[in-house]
Amino acid sequence: MKIKGKLLVGQRISIGQFSKILVAENSTLIINDDVWINDNCHIETCSGQAIKIGSKTTLQSRCQIRGDITIGENVLFAPNAFVSSGTHLYSYIPSLSIREQDQRYQENHGGIYSKPIIIGEDCWFGINVVILPGITIGNNCVIGANSVVTKNINTGLVSAGVPAKIIKNRFKET
Repeated sequence: MKIKGKLLVGQRISIGQFSKILVAENSTLIINDDVWINDNCHIETCSGQAIKIGSKTTLQSRCQIRGDITIGENVLFAPNAFVSSGTHLYSYIPSLSIREQDQRYQENHGGIYSKPIIIGEDCWFGINVVILPGITIGNNCVIGANSVVTKNINTGLVSAGVPAKIIKNRFKET
């Protein structure tokens, strides 16, 4: 654990072996009650950003939560989920390398390129799911294994694929 910013932790929290929690300066990590973080997970805030993990949320092994993320209550992440509000820039100044574009963006804007991610309550994410920056996922959603979420997903939908597409409504019989 490396805490330079603000860390607020609820009751009955479990953090597995070899998990890393990094809270940058001027950032906040909130872990609410009854959160279970399994082994080898990585949770990292960046300066000026916040991560909020709702009560009764579970992160299975090797999940990564990075950046500016809000996760509702009763959310389940299967192993290897990757949720990051940041990304590398490749067309900010195309004549520069990707690394140089990232550095120039940080110099010009005072931080990394980031778009917040919001995840509603009672969602389930299958193994190896990737959620891209700027995505909002409504309450009661299911995202199938190996999916890449590139667009917002409304409440109550089951989605899967690369990119993730709507399969059905969770609450309607097919």
